[in-house]
Amino acid sequence: MKRYLIIFQGRVQGVGFRFFTYETATRLKMTGKVRNMTNGYVECEIQGDPESFQRFFALMMKGNGFLKIEDYTLKELPVVPEEQSFKIVG
Repeated sequence: MKRYLIIFQGRVQGVGFRFFTYETATRLKMTGKVRNMTNGYVECEIQGDPESFQRFFALMMKGNGFLKIEDYTLKELPVVPEEQSFKIVG
């Protein structure tokens, strides 16, 4: 199990990005949260097994036809064992 903080940059607000992130994470049985930032970026904490993370990241980079990730930062975080779901927060 791994947990990452990802800051997505690009066309990531106003294009269904958070809902797409939620759907993708939920389908892959991952937990975490996603939120818009005031600087126009989107912050995502995502937790799951390494194989699911690779699939999640590939699907996010492919996008939903509207969003466009131009850059991102990735940082490993401590696992939150009691977390049970993925949420859109703000």
